[in-house]
This record gives sequence, structure tokens and C-alpha cells, in this order.
Amino acid sequence: MASATITLEQINETTFPDLKKLVLAQAQHHDSQYTGDDKKFIEALKAKNPVAQILMVRDDDTKEPLGYILFNHTYGLKGQELYMEDLLVSGTQRSQGFGLALMEELKAVGHEVGVNNISWTVAENNPSAIRFYENKTRALPLDYTAYDCGDLYQKPRTASAGYDVHRVDANDLDLIESYVGRLPALTKEKMENIRAAAAAPNAAVYIALGDDGTPKAVGITNLNYSSFRTVYGYKLEMMELLAKDDTDAAAAFEALTSHVVEVGKTAGHTGHLNICIDKKSSSQKKFINSLGFPPLQMTKDPASILLLYGIGRDNIYAPKPQNVINTPPENKAPKAP
Repeated sequence: MASATITLEQINETTFPDLKKLVLAQAQHHDSQYTGDDKKFIEALKAKNPVAQILMVRDDDTKEPLGYILFNHTYGLKGQELYMEDLLVSGTQRSQGFGLALMEELKAVGHEVGVNNISWTVAENNPSAIRFYENKTRALPLDYTAYDCGDLYQKPRTASAGYDVHRVDANDLDLIESYVGRLPALTKEKMENIRAAAAAPNAAVYIALGDDGTPKAVGITNLNYSSFRTVYGYKLEMMELLAKDDTDAAAAFEALTSHVVEVGKTAGHTGHLNICIDKKSSSQKKFINSLGFPPLQMTKDPASILLLYGIGRDNIYAPKPQNVINTPPENKAPKAP
């Protein structure tokens, strides 16, 4: 195994060509093509509050890039999270421990910024990757399914009337908080997570109010970034509040989604819209079934459905194992805002 170092790498015009080599290899590995705009890619990763960051492993002698992780810092109902968009080790360096070393360093970043979870997707028809995550990182499948709803940007649905949907303000947050303890699903911790998302730079919280001002549902979006297509898009998760029944909740979810679609179109963030549905929620399943969109897939093969996997606090904050990959002490992640 080559002597190598992992760093949180600042991507700029000088370092981008090395990252692009790996992104091209990632696309080829998944029988896809890189269709991005190099200039936009660099600008996105150089931004003041970048949507994505890069962990890069380089050979100590040659400085050649050996692998990378592209990840987003997100906020949701379960708190702060790191979402791993891409993980790749170059073909000649696979099965030498670099993938696990990158994952351990991602955990260290999560520890540093104080996240509750780290999550990612893996194709159902990729058993070797699933074994790696389950056996090496002790990851578990999550209780959510991600659906590809990007077609709504081109073919928007007419939302049900009777819902006022807008980005939350201080009064909305206080209104939601007034139901903590009165609604079983709305815990004090979840309310704290909603407030944190409302204040985060790359997240937003929206509320759907009924005609009488009753909060029917709340939704959280996170702006995230795809390295293959170099496009901005949204991840959206929702929860019902005082909906009368599943039909009322599903209509509120549709109103929230329609609003997010319009926000995305206005901002030009229409690369993708991934809606995460709680497998245990009958109202969320009713809503997503009404849209008729499939779960996220790696390819057109139905067997390539992307499963959500992740690790929680116990794993993230466990002692870091001895690792042959060097990590400079100055390799610190930025603190959460």
C-alpha cells in the first residue's frame, strides 16, 4: 500500500484537474458520462459557503490523486448530517484500504463539526459495496427511500388549494414549537433541529398552513451538488403536523413540494429534486404514490435502485482506529454556523 495523505482539499483552478480525473473515473465506473461545466464546478467549490467539500487522498511521493469523497453538510429533522455524494478510489489502488481510510476521515470531519448522522446511497445491485459499508463501516440501511422527482421542474403539478406555503419566519417557528409535546412526532429535539435548519446557509424550512392558520406540515430542503452533472438541486424531507388525515397531509406535502419547485426554478437550481420519504409514514407514502415517480436509480436497470445507508452518533464518535493513512493535524473541517 502506497504511503498517502488525506486532506480536506481546497479546489481551485490549480487543483481541479486532479479532481476531474477522479470524477471522470467515477462516471466511467457507473457507465455514465461527465456532463459538467468545469468553471461552474470550480466556482461552486470555492464559494464562501460551499455546498460540497472534497476529501482527497494523494500519494505522498508523487502527489497523484488516489481517491476522493465529495460530501455536503446538511440539516434535517434528525439534526446536522454529512451526506456523501461520491466515493471513489482509482482502479489501480482499490482493495488496499483507501476507501475505508476515506470513510474514517469523513467520520472525523463529522465529529469535528458535530453532526448526528452520515448518510449516502448505494445501488441495490452492488452487493460488494453493500458488504463493504455494512462490514467495514458498520453502516445500516435507513428508514427512508429517496425518490427522483426532478421532472416536476418541467411538468409541475397544480397544488391543492387551501394551503398557504412559505419559508418560515420567527412567528412560524414559535407556532410550530407551541405544539411540542402535544404532537407525538414533534419532540423538543426535533424542534431544535428545525430551528437549526432554518438558520443554516444552505438549508431552508417551509411551512404549509391551512385556511385557518393551522400548521399542516413542515418541509426542510438542503441545497446539494452533483459532481457528475455539476448541478445544484434539492433534497426535501417533510413531516405532517396537524393534518386531519392522510389525505389532508398528502395534499399539504404536495403544496410544499410545488413551492420548492418554484423556488428552484427561480434560483436556477433545477438539477435534481430528491424527496426522502419515511417508510413508516402512511401519509408520505400516499403522497409519493400520487406523484408516480420512481425511487432513485443508478441506471435504467430497475435493480439499481439506490438504498439509503448511514451511520449515527455512536459510530461517528467512537475512537478512531489506527490507520496507515496520514492525516495532517491542520486538516480541520469548518465549524458549523
